Amino acid sequence: MHPFRTRLAVDLPIIALTGAIGLATELVGKEQVWAGCGGCDPARINALDRGVLGNHNAAARTYSDIGLYTAIGLPFALDLGDALIQRGRDGSATRGRHMRGWASDAVVLLETFAVNYAATNVVKFAVRRPRPYSYDPDSEVADPTANDARLSFFSGHASTTFAMAAAYASLFQARHPRSRWIAPVWVIGMSLASTTAIARVAAGKHFWTDVITGAVVGSAIGVAIPALHRRRDRGALRHVAVRLAPARTGSLLLVQGQF
Repeated sequence: MHPFRTRLAVDLPIIALTGAIGLATELVGKEQVWAGCGGCDPARINALDRGVLGNHNAAARTYSDIGLYTAIGLPFALDLGDALIQRGRDGSATRGRHMRGWASDAVVLLETFAVNYAATNVVKFAVRRPRPYSYDPDSEVADPTANDARLSFFSGHASTTFAMAAAYASLFQARHPRSRWIAPVWVIGMSLASTTAIARVAAGKHFWTDVITGAVVGSAIGVAIPALHRRRDRGALRHVAVRLAPARTGSLLLVQGQF
């Protein structure tokens, strides 16, 4: 039995609603006008973040974008490959269940992306923290007067890569609880997400606190969404019996259960 259960009547509206929220915030934001960060004082930035000012690594920016798109698409592809391998190993009578399982996993992954997308954008537009490059009116990183220049907190690249990496690793671990690949899947996924987040700092697009917060929020969403879809009967105690049994020294309290 597949370890995850989806209900399209619930999951699809959640995906549609959170996706619409994320998209709406971006569309509304494009219509807003910002005069730039002329009044921003670098001295008010905390010591950890202050050293990011002046960063401008174009290669890091390109890498971070590649890392983002990879983190979004790769979990779907890897999960499909896993399902096809398992389908090929099984007899024809049970092959269909693997593709149905992949469809459930795809819904979980898509919901993880949509919920994280909405949460990230809502916070970005609520906080409106200027990006590091916005402190330099002559910055070559991007236009320091564009509306996007004040959407630094928290990092969408970091939250998305960590969310998708954690979600896929959670799915893989639940489907293959005895696999020796569980630890490598977690390590590789978190490493990809971490390097993407670090690249955003090197590119001058985010402060350290932006990517750290994004990593924490994204990881939490990436673990929570699959957990909410776990079948409750997997690993649960189904039948419990409590009784007293006679013994030479008195009686014993016996607890019996079936998993």
